[in-house]
Amino acid sequence: MALCTGFAKEGFREKKDFSPYRRRIASLAEGRKILKGNHQGFLLRSERRARTTHTNRTLRSSGGGSDGFDLSFEGRRKELSLGALKSFIRLLAIEEANLVIPHQTQSAHIEVVDETNRFTNLCCDGLITKVKAIALTVLSADCSPIFFYDKPNQIIGIAHVGWRGLKDHLPEKMVGVIRRLGKPRPSSIRVGIGPTIRGCCYEIGREQEILFLRHIDYRDGRRFLDLAGATIEQLIRSGIKKEEIVDSYTCPSCENDRFFSWRRERTEGRTMSVIMMR
Repeated sequence: MALCTGFAKEGFREKKDFSPYRRRIASLAEGRKILKGNHQGFLLRSERRARTTHTNRTLRSSGGGSDGFDLSFEGRRKELSLGALKSFIRLLAIEEANLVIPHQTQSAHIEVVDETNRFTNLCCDGLITKVKAIALTVLSADCSPIFFYDKPNQIIGIAHVGWRGLKDHLPEKMVGVIRRLGKPRPSSIRVGIGPTIRGCCYEIGREQEILFLRHIDYRDGRRFLDLAGATIEQLIRSGIKKEEIVDSYTCPSCENDRFFSWRRERTEGRTMSVIMMR
């Protein structure tokens, strides 16, 4: 409405300063360009209604801080994280009330989000919804953020998967819940895998070796787990076609200048991954 105040029947009467508005539009456009290109956002690129992205530490928030978009919400970083979060959702044009951030428990627990529980404290590592405009999120710093989109049934999901979640079949359970929600219509699920620590960097112990023997690389007497490879195998075993899985091929430890890595730096910093339907 404010943009129309300078117009009348005979045309433009007085000069209005639209520069703040133009600057905001330019800022949003630049932000989306950064989010799309700078850190391999929007993994499900061919899907117009389901959008995915994630932050990285090279971006800068209005709250300041040398680590840019650190969304750990821990200790002394909490205030900076809140400032970063506000900047991030402004870039994505997400309403703050539509953002769902669970308390992650390194488990295979899944919550289906709707109008009855979206404002509650959800303790889980998997989120699923059929509600448009709700933005589902997870935080990670090596573990795998996994995006799910069932186009025929308009269902989205996101999961935070570490070795414990993989052991407890969280990716497989996410697929199962999405399929049950979509009945009686058949599902057609696409999956995106965000920045995930890989066999190049993820050194593990004997406990994990026994669980994931097919995805262990042995170097200099040490064991390294390909977390993304083990995740993809579980997804295929659950019935997802290989061609429907999009991998970012990004390792937070290798690209530590762009992503937080607990294994690399023992940091409290976290990357936020987001999926939503419009």
